[in-house]
This record gives sequence, C-alpha cells and structure tokens, in this order.
Amino acid sequence: NLGWWLNSALGVRGGVHISNADWSHATTGLRKNNLGFFATTLDLMFNPLGITKIYDWNAPVGFNLFGGFGLGKIRFVKDWDSAYEGKFNEFRLGAQLWLKLCNDLRLNLEPTYSMLGNFSGNKVVEKTHEMALKVGVSMLLRDRSKDKDVETKDAKDLMPSGIFVGGGLGWNTTVHTWRYTGQGSSLIKNGLLFAGYNLTDYHGVRLSGEYLSDKIWVDYGGSSLEPMKFHNTLLSLDYQFNMFNAIAGVNPARRWNVSVYTGPSLALGDGASFAWNFGGILTYRVAPNLSLFYSHNVYRMSKDRYKSAQIYRTPGTIVNSL
Repeated sequence: NLGWWLNSALGVRGGVHISNADWSHATTGLRKNNLGFFATTLDLMFNPLGITKIYDWNAPVGFNLFGGFGLGKIRFVKDWDSAYEGKFNEFRLGAQLWLKLCNDLRLNLEPTYSMLGNFSGNKVVEKTHEMALKVGVSMLLRDRSKDKDVETKDAKDLMPSGIFVGGGLGWNTTVHTWRYTGQGSSLIKNGLLFAGYNLTDYHGVRLSGEYLSDKIWVDYGGSSLEPMKFHNTLLSLDYQFNMFNAIAGVNPARRWNVSVYTGPSLALGDGASFAWNFGGILTYRVAPNLSLFYSHNVYRMSKDRYKSAQIYRTPGTIVNSL
C-alpha cells in the first residue's frame, strides 16, 4: 500500500489485495478446493487519536480504522480439473493496530473483513466473505528538517561496512488450486545464504542461494496417499534498495532497517531454467556488525517446475519464501 495522510486524522491509501485460501470441501470430503484473487484497492483511513491540535507521529502505539473498495479477478476451483474465473469487486472494513519499532517505522497488525461479490460470467456463488489477518511494517515520510543530527564522530563509529553476508532457515509455499485434507508439512523447508555490497546509503547488489523443498500428497490408487516432493535451488543476482533510508533519511544510529530487492534467478534441481525474484528484508542490529533479519521473497519460475494439477501454474510457478 501507498498512502497519504491529509491531516493527523484522515488519510487515503491505494494498494493490492492478493489471497489464496480454502473455500469449500469437495463432494468426497477428502479434498479442499481453493480460491485465489488479485484486486486493486482504495481505502479511506481514520486515526481516532489524531483528532488533536498536536499529534505525535512517533507515539509508541496506536490504531487506525479503514474502509474501502476493490476491483479485480478471482478464480474458484470447483473440482480437481475445473475452475471458474471472472471479475469481481469488494468492500473492505478493518483496523490497523501498530507498534513503534523506531522513529518512522511501525509494526502493523491488520484484521480485515472483505465482502466479495458482483462476479461476472457463470458464477459459482452470489457472494463470499473473507476474514484475513495481515502482519507488516509501515514507514512514514515526513519533514525531518528539525530532527537532531547524529554527531559525525558517532556516525562514523556506527556506520557498517559496505560488505554484508547472511544466512537463515525458513518456510515456503506455492499457489494451490486444491489439496487433500489432513496432510501436513515440515516447519523448516528453506535454507538461505547471501552476500552483497552496499554501494551507497541507498543502492547495493547481492548474490544469494536458496534451497527450497516442498511436497504435496497424491493418490496413486493405493490404500493411502503418497508424497510428491519438489526440490529447487535458486541462485539470484539482485539489485537492493534501502527503502527506509530513502523514506526516513540516513541515520547510522538506527537499529532497524528495511530494504527491497529484485533480479534474475537460475532455478536448479529437476533441470535448469531461468526465473525472477523480488522481496524485502527487515533487519535489527544487535551488535555493531551483527543483525537479525526476516525476509520475504517471491520467486516466479517456469510452469514445469511443479508438475501437478494441485499447483496453479498459469502465470508460471509462484513460490513465497519466508
């Protein structure tokens, strides 16, 4: 989302709403069908605590209310080999609960209720509703002319080296059309290593390698379901942009940071093919040369990487890696 506060109480924002979730059981009861949609949205934001002459934008906690409208395309899976696709609109109501991480950076929790309807064509249902809970961060762009500057000597002591390396473990999922019920997956399915160089306070390059494992369950005609496993290694060369420095200004004393990145990837595993990736990384410095991080990366791979009717592959295979 990208928004603008008209004053401390009222604002507007526009963005996208993407979802992939269960919506019905199959007639056999052993399978759950999924729906997926993409919509552009426009919301009116209201900050009840902002009805005041002087509002502290860096308060420790707060909340906003919002309501809005969206337009997009939706896909309802009706059976293992059939689906309905069409246009729709939505009305949204929700709240944004936030916690200050540092000046100009907030951690958000957004419960959102969406009423979806006006489906085009041979619709499956008249309307449906979604209750979603979203977690994210928001950054504030404001006038920083009165901010206290960091002393030059202290800034030099705190300024990290241009070189960075990192690694971690995580979880991933792809976009599903349907799935068998009662089957689980591992909590740890990823391994990530990366290294890069900050060219300036805003721009950098990074090279990463990530191993992704996943599985679905299939019926081969036996007495039980069998796992079908997928293994891919993604090698990526990315341009990285420090979004928090660009929005909130450069401050070496700040412990939190937010960057986004994108670039080409080479997918290895069952053959080799080109892919694309984009993502973001949130870091927290615990020592002068050590930080903890959380990253969310989206890979777009070729259609033949996950060969199954359970995976939605029309725009290519999309994998979310956390």
